[in-house]
Amino acid sequence: MGRVLKLLSVVSLLLGIAVSARSAELRAGVAKADITPSAGLPMYGYFDRIKNNEPATGTLDPLFARVLVLETGQTRIALITLDLGRTFDTPTMDHIRDTLRKQDDISGLFLTASHTHSGPNIVDIDPPAPVTAWEKVAAEKIIHAAHEACLHLAKARLGTGY
Repeated sequence: MGRVLKLLSVVSLLLGIAVSARSAELRAGVAKADITPSAGLPMYGYFDRIKNNEPATGTLDPLFARVLVLETGQTRIALITLDLGRTFDTPTMDHIRDTLRKQDDISGLFLTASHTHSGPNIVDIDPPAPVTAWEKVAAEKIIHAAHEACLHLAKARLGTGY
């Protein structure tokens, strides 16, 4: 049910942008960042599968954060997808959101994760666990990629088809 609500929220937002785009130009920018950690971190979803939760020993495929920034008039939003098992903890997400709001005037942020079990484990407990060095670096790379997408905004069109 949560996935359906998220999808409906994104569709509603895009439709809102499309309607407002009639009076203002729609611009879009994209970027990506390699957020692959070094070997040695525990993998997402492997707590019950591997004795002693042995860490990752290497990398088969890189993990990316992909960013789409949409702008119309004075409204700018970012859709960020992560090749991770889940999104970051609330303080890290707040840091990304606040930095992008101040740095690039991004008023709306959607962060999603692919739910891969081939990425690093991100622990979400209450109270929050200490943020790992890798998470801090990944967050800064995501912020940089969103900034790059903003720097490369270009005229775009939104349409449908089948």
